[in-house]
Amino acid sequence: MFTSGGKHSGFTVIEVLIGIGLFGLVMPTIIVATVQIARLNDRAADLTRASVVAEDKIEVLRSSGYNTLTDGTTDFTAELDPSFGTPRSATYTVSAASPGLKNVEVRIEYTDQGTLRELDFATQMAELGVAQ
Repeated sequence: MFTSGGKHSGFTVIEVLIGIGLFGLVMPTIIVATVQIARLNDRAADLTRASVVAEDKIEVLRSSGYNTLTDGTTDFTAELDPSFGTPRSATYTVSAASPGLKNVEVRIEYTDQGTLRELDFATQMAELGVAQ
């Protein structure tokens, strides 16, 4: 382009090609990073949902009391959100640690983008409870 003073303004073809080349190098990196961030965000959301389910189950068991806990494994897969990938399962296992003390282990398994993920929570419940 020419200005009124006869000087050139604007970009040359070389500058435009360099700009396009740099854009072509940077954009794939940005796209890949964005896709990876979205995948990690989905994975974190699944892990958070699974943690909430496990913590809720432990709180329900605590609320029901020590005497209602029977030794063995109980399946509560039906309580899992259907958005978890299949196969999925949720169980809790109660076992006697010592007289007046029981171990409670909650295990949640689900499929996330083709990979089986596992989440384990464990706690102990006493016959007398806290502050007794």
